[in-house]
Amino acid sequence: MSISAILAASLQAETVNEDLLTISMEEIEDSMSLACEAEAEMVSMESALEIGEAAYVGLEALADVVAASQAEGGLDAKSAELLAIATSSVMAPFGGMGDNAMPSMEDFEVDGGRAVATGYAMEKITEKLKDLWQGLMNMIKTAYAATAKWMEQNFAAVGRMNKGAEALAKKAGEAKGQPEEKTVEPAKIQYLMSGGKVASNIASDMNIMAGQVKKLAFSQNAVKAAGAAVDALTKAAEGVEKMSAADVEAAVTKVISDYTSAITSAFEMKTGIDDGRLGKVEGDVSGVETAIGDGLAVLKSQGGMSVPVLEFFNPSEPAKNKIAVDALTASEIAKVAEGAKNLTAVILSVKDGARRADKINTNVEKAGKALLKLAKDDLEGEKKKAMKAAMKGLAAIEKNQRVFDRDLVKHASMVAQAAMSYAVQSMKNLKEKKEDK
Repeated sequence: MSISAILAASLQAETVNEDLLTISMEEIEDSMSLACEAEAEMVSMESALEIGEAAYVGLEALADVVAASQAEGGLDAKSAELLAIATSSVMAPFGGMGDNAMPSMEDFEVDGGRAVATGYAMEKITEKLKDLWQGLMNMIKTAYAATAKWMEQNFAAVGRMNKGAEALAKKAGEAKGQPEEKTVEPAKIQYLMSGGKVASNIASDMNIMAGQVKKLAFSQNAVKAAGAAVDALTKAAEGVEKMSAADVEAAVTKVISDYTSAITSAFEMKTGIDDGRLGKVEGDVSGVETAIGDGLAVLKSQGGMSVPVLEFFNPSEPAKNKIAVDALTASEIAKVAEGAKNLTAVILSVKDGARRADKINTNVEKAGKALLKLAKDDLEGEKKKAMKAAMKGLAAIEKNQRVFDRDLVKHASMVAQAAMSYAVQSMKNLKEKKEDK
């Protein structure tokens, strides 16, 4: 760099610092907002997906019952009546099973009619399962779009917060006052807790969490593992008719096993996690706790031909809306603001990773179409079982990738926001002592 360039750069840096000092506390407070228009749409889509997935699982379970009854001559009238009630209940969110979904109850009482009527009922349930699967694929596509929109808006909000944190750190460094009140009541204090208590070194913990976000959010290894699994499931689905039942089962089992190993390795999670938020867990659980905010990332093993579930848990809200904590001094405010600046900068740095992860949606859509085609081909026995596992696996992999990263980014953003609230409240609490004349 030339001498003139060095001199110019030094003046430019000084100008930026002066600009930071002119930013008002009101502007800094405004920069803390994480409100996003897209959040409501994203939450609604997630709720719709959960309802759709529950309906699919419920209807598939009923299909298994009907299939089992066919080996014994079909359903009797009483069982058929219960089936009609159950299918209508499962499909209620979608307006029911539709017209002519079930034969009349009399058809199940006629000699030789049970098998025919049961076959008709099975055919209608199978058709509805195909419709549900297509609906789930459509909703997943919309959910990806809604999540991507929220991500963009959240990244923009975090960018504003980053500038606010930088300005607050500069102001605190120039401040000369002392805390007027001993305590302040910052918002969202649960995001500054560690082990149920307010962290003793918030700035340091935020720096540690920044490292965790770098490692966990849109992990390249996790994205690679998801992409490889989706591609492999697509390949299995496209070649299933030429493969033996044993080879199909082995292929799907390998996909899920490889994905489980890769995702476990990608996040370097520890075993033996014990947390009340986990609820009842059947399989093994590994996880990692965030340095601050009592966040918890876990991987729940499902076993067999089931994909492990990747989840992120936020802290529980305190009984009181606000909790009084020790007011920060000027130097402490500067450190917390610097910590928030660092954390928000890291959140912004994973933006490109979010774009890479979005590509999985295209592959999921392709795999979904391949699996839907197979559902229409009426596979039997072990092939059908393996493809059902593939369908469930595909939905689980998609959800792991989309929901986990979203929740982690949101959690980290909330930690930064809570830290800024604490620092701003403390800054407003600083008062200079008047000298006696």
